[in-house]
Amino acid sequence: LAHEVGPHGIIYATDFSKNEMRITRKRLALQEWASETRGHGIVRLLHDEDQTRRIHPSITYADAIVSVGLLSYIQDVKKVLMEAAAIMPAGGKLCFVEYGDFFHIIPNVEWLANNSTVESIFRECGFSVQVIRKKGFFWNYIFIYGMKYTRDVPFI
Repeated sequence: LAHEVGPHGIIYATDFSKNEMRITRKRLALQEWASETRGHGIVRLLHDEDQTRRIHPSITYADAIVSVGLLSYIQDVKKVLMEAAAIMPAGGKLCFVEYGDFFHIIPNVEWLANNSTVESIFRECGFSVQVIRKKGFFWNYIFIYGMKYTRDVPFI
């Protein structure tokens, strides 16, 4: 993502794990050493033990939000989605990747089990989304992508 935003863009990378932050910091350092020019944006690493309850308070604007494997851990998903909508412009993009049906025996959190429920929750919070499920070997993937809107429009 850092390369996609260009040299003037900013990426906020948050995680509740200090170890994951350490790994990310090392990977970024390796990329900088391997590159002759900085062709990627600024990456700000934010350790956030409250990540499952909020958007980090230092993030006040986002054109896009990308999340992998966190949505099912969020305590109050509507609250966090409303906070996300508050920092995004109309037309702002979002993409969530979730892992579901672990080992095909452990069920999803209840609200993630049904596409129409997921779409309805996101719509209540100001997002028009599409949900796509793909089968994996050990678990299934749930892709939720869409955009923030200012009026009730279907995802196109």
